[in-house]
Amino acid sequence: MNLLPINFITRHQAKLLFIVVLGHVTILDLFYVTYAGPIFFWQENFQAFTMLIHLTVASLTLVFYFLLIKLMTRFRASNSAKQMQSSNSSPY
Repeated sequence: MNLLPINFITRHQAKLLFIVVLGHVTILDLFYVTYAGPIFFWQENFQAFTMLIHLTVASLTLVFYFLLIKLMTRFRASNSAKQMQSSNSSPY
């Protein structure tokens, strides 16, 4: 079952990550489960300060994602440069 086309996902990867993390944090903060059953925090969850915290967590996750992509790109570039140097200095 393919809900979204692959090219849509690749174009909007960062936006989708932000939405998924924001939804995940909001849903996790929405209720607390006890032995008596779940306790829902409707009013507390939709206050301005709580939503600001949720947006901050999702934004920091997105910054961390971009940082990891940048580090992976630099690492791959340095590894390919090292491989090119070692193949150029080969005696054969």
